[in-house]
Amino acid sequence: MRIGILPFLAVIVGLVLSSAPQAQAKVTDEEVQKKIKELVKALYDSQKGGIWEDTPKPPEDEGGHPKWGGTTALAVYALLTAGESYQNPKIRQAIEFLKKAPINGTYAIGVRCHVWSSLPDSFKEYLKKDVYWLTEALHAAGGIKGRSWRYTKDAKDWDVSVAQYGLLGLWEGAKRGIGIPSSVWKDVEAFFLDVQNDDGGWGYTRGGSYGSMTTAGLACLHVTQDYLHYRAYKKAGTTIGHPLQKKINDGLAWLNKHYEPNKNPGKGGWTWYYLYGVERVGLASGITTFNKRNWYQSAAEYLIKNSGGQTVQQAFSLLFLTRGRVPVFVNKLKVPDYDWNNRPRDMARLTSWVSDTVEKEMLWQVVNVGTRAESWLDAPILYIASHKAFDMDEGTYKKIKKFISLGGLVVTTADEGNREFTRSIEKMYKNMYPNFKLAELDEKDHLYNIVFKLKKDPAKKIMSLHNGIRHLAIHLPFDVSWELHSPASSDVKMKQFFVNLYYYATEKGQLRPRLAEHVMRVKRNPGELEPIAVARVRHSGNWNPEPEAWNVLRTYMINNGKGNPSYKIVTFAELPDSGAKVAHIGGIDEVEFSEADRRALKTFVQNGGTILFEQYGGEDLAFIDGAAELVEDAELSDGRIRPLSHAETIVTGKGIGGFDLTKIQMRPYALLKSGKKDKIEMDALTVNGKPRVLLSQFDLSEGMLNQPVWGVQGYSSKSALEIMSNVILYGAKGG
Repeated sequence: MRIGILPFLAVIVGLVLSSAPQAQAKVTDEEVQKKIKELVKALYDSQKGGIWEDTPKPPEDEGGHPKWGGTTALAVYALLTAGESYQNPKIRQAIEFLKKAPINGTYAIGVRCHVWSSLPDSFKEYLKKDVYWLTEALHAAGGIKGRSWRYTKDAKDWDVSVAQYGLLGLWEGAKRGIGIPSSVWKDVEAFFLDVQNDDGGWGYTRGGSYGSMTTAGLACLHVTQDYLHYRAYKKAGTTIGHPLQKKINDGLAWLNKHYEPNKNPGKGGWTWYYLYGVERVGLASGITTFNKRNWYQSAAEYLIKNSGGQTVQQAFSLLFLTRGRVPVFVNKLKVPDYDWNNRPRDMARLTSWVSDTVEKEMLWQVVNVGTRAESWLDAPILYIASHKAFDMDEGTYKKIKKFISLGGLVVTTADEGNREFTRSIEKMYKNMYPNFKLAELDEKDHLYNIVFKLKKDPAKKIMSLHNGIRHLAIHLPFDVSWELHSPASSDVKMKQFFVNLYYYATEKGQLRPRLAEHVMRVKRNPGELEPIAVARVRHSGNWNPEPEAWNVLRTYMINNGKGNPSYKIVTFAELPDSGAKVAHIGGIDEVEFSEADRRALKTFVQNGGTILFEQYGGEDLAFIDGAAELVEDAELSDGRIRPLSHAETIVTGKGIGGFDLTKIQMRPYALLKSGKKDKIEMDALTVNGKPRVLLSQFDLSEGMLNQPVWGVQGYSSKSALEIMSNVILYGAKGG
C-alpha cells in the first residue's frame, strides 16, 4: 500500500503547515541563543511518558506504523545537537524507548541513526543494526536507475524524500567507521541523478522541482561525491568538467535562483523540513548565500518568530538554529573564472578532522571574492588554493590586505606544487608588505609546537609572512589540498599543522559563533562627541605593525561615548607642534633615538603633553628598554621611572569620563608566561606631580585589534581598548 506522497513532516505527524511573513530585522546571536533555550524547554514540555509519540505502541493500521518512532528520534537528535546530555533522565528514557521500539519505517530508522551516531561508542552496535537494516531495505525504484528506499521494506512506491533519509542514515554510520559497500553509494547516486529534473532541481517523484526536494538531492550527491569520486580530482583543473560536479552545480543554481527563507519554493508548506534541508546543503557545500541572501541569517530571522507549535516543527527549528550557529573555522575564497576549487572536499574533510581532534564542532564556508573583506572575518583563516598564477585585479589585493589588517590569517597552497602560483603569491606579498619578508617558518615557532610537536620537512617548506607580532600569512608551496581532500591520505602531519594553526589563530579555541560581531562598527554619530587629537610617532623601526587597531579603538571610543579621536602621524621632531596633547609611540626591536628626539620629547612633555611608549607583542623588551633610556636621558624630572599607581586617574577613570580599570584581564598567553594578573602593569615618569610619560612592556595595540591570536603577551581586547581610551582621555584633558 502506498503511504502517501508527502515528505517527512507528513509521514511523521501529518502536520498542516503554514508560512508566516519573513522577519525584517537582522537577528543577533543573543536572540538565537534565547530561542534555542526556548525550543529545548518546549520539547521537554511536550514529552509524554518519556517519548514524543501519540501512542506508546505502534498503531495497528498499516498506514500509521511506518511513521511511528520517528518523532521521538527527531526530538532526541535535536536535543542532543543543542548540547543536552544523553544522561539527562528525560533523554535516557527516550533512548531506552528507541533501543527496544519495533520501528520499521525508513524515515524513523534514518533519523534514529543520527541519534546513535551522536552518542558514545557503547551505542555503536545499535547504529550498526540500523545501517544494516537500511542496506537491506534498498530496492529497485520501478523504471528508475539504481536503487532507493521505500517507506518500509515491503512498500512499493519510491520518492526523493524518503530516499534522502535512507542515505543520510547510512552516512551517519559511515562517519562512525561502519563500512558501506561502494555498490550502495553507486546505486543511490544513480537514482538521484536519474530523477534530477532538466532545470537542475528535484521534485517529490518526477514532477516539477521544489525547494525541499532539491535540497534533498543536493545533500545526497555531496555524500556520494565524498565516497565515490574523490580520486577524480587529483589532477588539478578537472573540477569544472566533472560530470557529477556539473549536476551538483545545476542543483545549486536552481536553489540559488529560487531560495526563500520563509517558504518552500515551488511547493509552499513544509517550511521547517525545507529549511533543515537548506542547512544541510549550505554546510555540505560551504556556500554562505542563496539568492543574494545569507541562508542562515535570513532563515534564522524567520525561525525566531516562526519556530512552529508542534514537536517536528520545533525539532527542525532547533536543529537549524543550533547547527547553523556553529563557529566557522576557515573560509575558502571563490574567484570566478579561476581554478579556485580543484579539490572540492579539502576544507570539508580538514574541518571535520580538526573538529574531531580538538573536540569542538566547527564549520567551513566558501566566500566570494566580490564580497566585502569584513564579511570574510567570520572565520579567522582565509584559504586560497590553485595551480594557476594568482594574478588578480588591484581591488582583490586590497581586500586580502584589508582582511589581514583586520586580524585575519591567509593560508595559500600551491596545487600540484605549481611554481607559477607560488611566484604570484610571493609577488603579491612583496607589493603589499615591502617591509616584511615571506620566510621559512622557524622550527621553534608556535605553529610547529603549540599542540602537536612537528619537525621541519625539507621537502615541504612552510613559509610565513610575519609583522613582528603575529603571522599575517602562511604559504604552503606544495600540494596540501590533495592531502586534505583525499580520505586515502595516511600522512596526518599537515592536518596536525592545521590543528596548530587553529589554536594559534583562535587564541586556543576562541572561535566566535556565526552571528557574533566579528568586526566592530560605528553605532552612533561621531559628530556628537568631543574631537581628540592624537599624535602617533613614526620612527626608523617597525612603528606601525597593526594600523587597523587604531581604527578599532576610534570606533570603540565613539560607541562608548568617550570621544572622537583623530590620528596624526608625526616624527619626534614634529611632535611639539603637532597640536596634540597625547602621543603614542610603539616598537618591537631596539631603536636608535637621536639627541633631537630627546629634545622634542622634553619639549612636548614640558608643554603639558602625555606620551605612551609601548612594546608591541610584549615578547621582547628591546624597544621599551631603549625607550626608558631615552626618557631618563631627557631629564624631564628629578624623579625616576616607577610603577604606575593604581590610584591614578588613568586607572580609575575618575574625572576624565574614562573606564574603571582597577581590575583588568590579560590575554591567555600572557597569563601562561607571566602568571595571574588582574592589575595594570605600566611604568610612569611623574612630571610636576602628574604621570606624563607611560611605558608599557605589555602589548596594547594587538589587543586593540579585537581579534584572537596566540603568542602575544598583553592585555585582553576589552582591557587594551579601555586602557588606551583612558590614556587618550587623560592626556587630552591635561591630566
